[in-house]
Amino acid sequence: MSHTSFDFKIAMRAIQVPHKSSFALCYIDMLPTEILCMIFDHFAGLTVSGRGAVPPPILLSHISRHWRRVALSTPALWEKLYIYHIRRPDVLREFLLRSNNRYLYIFIDLPQTIFWAGDDIPEFDETFSAIAKHIPRIKYLSITARGQTIRQITNKYFVNVPLPSLQYFELVVCHHVSFAVFGPFNFNPRVFSSIRLERAMIEVKDGACLAGLRVLVLSYCPLTYLDQRNIPSFNYAVAPMNWYTDLPAPSLARLTGLHIHAPVLHPVPGLIMPPLVNMHGHPVPPLPFSPSFRAESLRSLTLSSLSLSKMPYDQPMNPDILARLFRIVCLAEIVELHLVDMKDEMIEGFLQALRLQNCRFAHLRVLMLTGGTVDRIAEFSEEIGVENYRLLMSHAFPFLYELHVTKLDPRPLLSLWERIRFWPMLKRVIHDDQVVHIPTGSTGNVEQGRV
Repeated sequence: MSHTSFDFKIAMRAIQVPHKSSFALCYIDMLPTEILCMIFDHFAGLTVSGRGAVPPPILLSHISRHWRRVALSTPALWEKLYIYHIRRPDVLREFLLRSNNRYLYIFIDLPQTIFWAGDDIPEFDETFSAIAKHIPRIKYLSITARGQTIRQITNKYFVNVPLPSLQYFELVVCHHVSFAVFGPFNFNPRVFSSIRLERAMIEVKDGACLAGLRVLVLSYCPLTYLDQRNIPSFNYAVAPMNWYTDLPAPSLARLTGLHIHAPVLHPVPGLIMPPLVNMHGHPVPPLPFSPSFRAESLRSLTLSSLSLSKMPYDQPMNPDILARLFRIVCLAEIVELHLVDMKDEMIEGFLQALRLQNCRFAHLRVLMLTGGTVDRIAEFSEEIGVENYRLLMSHAFPFLYELHVTKLDPRPLLSLWERIRFWPMLKRVIHDDQVVHIPTGSTGNVEQGRV
């Protein structure tokens, strides 16, 4: 159901209650149930603004007795649960019952909870035992906590358990650790479509659990999910000899959106490693890179803060490694590419990748640049020559139609483009939500208008 803008404070002021009448009725308490249900339906779609904020269902149920009766009999109001503590499992059980048989959206936010070895907290067990009884109804699950807290929750109640209705899964490990591994999880491939992992990795029952995944968001995580053979799974067969000749079928066959922020680049998928040696001392060639996604399915890609990417054992980050990453992602037929925080090694890796003859974003229509600077990209034309620069960019982005630039100065790049038109199909430039009208001639003033 679509909703219009609704200001509850204005609605309250609009209802006048006579003060001098002996029959001073609370008119707001006389609203028909049908009208109240429409109000509740609007508030059911809202989310809590932050920790400590009172959820909309609680506010609505305390306006009057009539509102409370209607609120308690409206399951849609109670399908979103925000868990910031484990002090009242009895109240949680009551809320779970109020949602009736509707799908559940559960947000667990326990960043300050600390577990020590052997900890046994009755309230913790009661809280998550109550949630576990409703696992078949959970559609959205978000857990933000320390790694040990997440492990206590998942190992006891969500690992190796069918999650038949789960569509969106989010794990955020608080505090600055490298990353933690959880699982294995058993997703329903016909339903499960989106996952976000921050400083966390998950194991799955088998690769088939991810067959329906559409959106993958990785922050401060390894990129093992980009290589089919490296996806953490418990049911992969022993490596056969034909792995050197035949690529395995990708598990993320329906992936359309990939978002990567400051990844842990070890190992970089597809990076040529030193030859391995088997138990007989004979060299074993490394397995070829096997994409876990289908090139024809992946449409949108975001690469953010690659200059913050981490290497283990204090190894230095260098543009060669990032160039390898750009080379991998250009294998996909992406239509939209978003580069965030363009600076330092990220720019150098990007330019180095473009110089590879087979690095070509042939299907790209929209390029978005956010933060950082484009000065280095424009200055690159002086290093390789204007004509070589034009050939390089037109080869890498032959059908680029729209350029979005946010939180950075686009003038160095646009001035260069006006001179040599290195993106032949570019028709639209948007800078900070303003359309930049590109002059048709070789020179001219740039005009701006709101989108």
